[in-house]
Amino acid sequence: MECSEEDIYNIAEYDFDWVRVGRRLLSDQKVRDIDREGSSEGDKRETMLLEWKRTKSCNATYLALVKVLRAIQNNATADRVEALEKSKSQASTSNQSTTDGVVKYAEYLKGVYKVKPCGEQWLRVVSIHYINLSTIESIEDFPKEKEVTCTLAMIHAKIEEVKKLKRSITIGQVGVLGDGERARCIIVEGIPGIGKSTFSWHLGVCWAHKEILHDYHLVVLLRLRDERVQHAKCVSDLFRYEEQPKQEHEAVMEWINSNKGDGVMMVLDGYDELSPDLQKSSIFANIIRGVVLPKMTVLLCPDQKCQYIEVIGFGKEEIQEYVDAALEHNKELRDQLMSYLEHHPHIHGLMYCPLNCAIIVQIFRDQMKSRSQPPQTFTEVYQVLIKTVLKRHEQK
Repeated sequence: MECSEEDIYNIAEYDFDWVRVGRRLLSDQKVRDIDREGSSEGDKRETMLLEWKRTKSCNATYLALVKVLRAIQNNATADRVEALEKSKSQASTSNQSTTDGVVKYAEYLKGVYKVKPCGEQWLRVVSIHYINLSTIESIEDFPKEKEVTCTLAMIHAKIEEVKKLKRSITIGQVGVLGDGERARCIIVEGIPGIGKSTFSWHLGVCWAHKEILHDYHLVVLLRLRDERVQHAKCVSDLFRYEEQPKQEHEAVMEWINSNKGDGVMMVLDGYDELSPDLQKSSIFANIIRGVVLPKMTVLLCPDQKCQYIEVIGFGKEEIQEYVDAALEHNKELRDQLMSYLEHHPHIHGLMYCPLNCAIIVQIFRDQMKSRSQPPQTFTEVYQVLIKTVLKRHEQK
């Protein structure tokens, strides 16, 4: 059985020669590096064991540690570690039904994320191909003059300049603070249409494919625009789906409540669109404040221990990638559109916003089919857009 992090801290308080154990679990160089830190013997034992768990992962087992302790004739400590494993194994067996329920619920969620496209109507043209959205980490004490420069760069759609001024982060870094600690809450900011909902959905897709968020058993995305979600009467209602057997739901809630939400990420999409009353006093407000499930990670909600992420849209490479995918890799059409954008920089400047990008590409496709001239001004873009929306409405 893999040694839990909680037990690592407990074992670090036992009496054993950490250097001799460390040389068998790690390299001599790593043991020397830990020894140079100059901390207490207890801290060195703890650092050594945590490094062992980090590097060996699932191979950092109670049995492996027991074998090393017996090899150095420290049978007393080996017996204590064995007893620790035995109690953990008994607890695991007694909670097996709950674990099974969580696994089934997780498989259901993963199936939903894998099957349904992350894009809305305008983005469906490339719904099977996710284009990376540029994301930066907001800095609490960011210099005012640099913030002004960032704002001006965003106004002029100079995404690359913003990424140079602020720290770019990947989707794999979501949920981790600068010091490596897990964030209690994560707030994702960005203008309308920039891709916050798409980014949130893709987070679930990546979790479903085991690419990120390995510490989370469940990643639950709630669309707060959904009346069913808004009218939930208790936290339990938020973790229920229509076909879910009652016994499975009860097992899932027992596990979530007993762990106070640890190992669960709840993604609240559209929190800023909730009514002021629901933001101040509701299930969601209690979740955000940590009144219920205090160890659960919540995405899109401000909190004292919060990671701030801003989605800033597409850079030049992402725009080209989107255009290429949307035009089905038609080189002639792609070159025509990129040439058109090059000669109309004011329209090109709209493309950093994914929603605008999708709209302009669709308008260009339609205009090429009808052999019409693409729009030359903002006004013409909006005129064509309105006509397109009305035409789609008529067809429905």
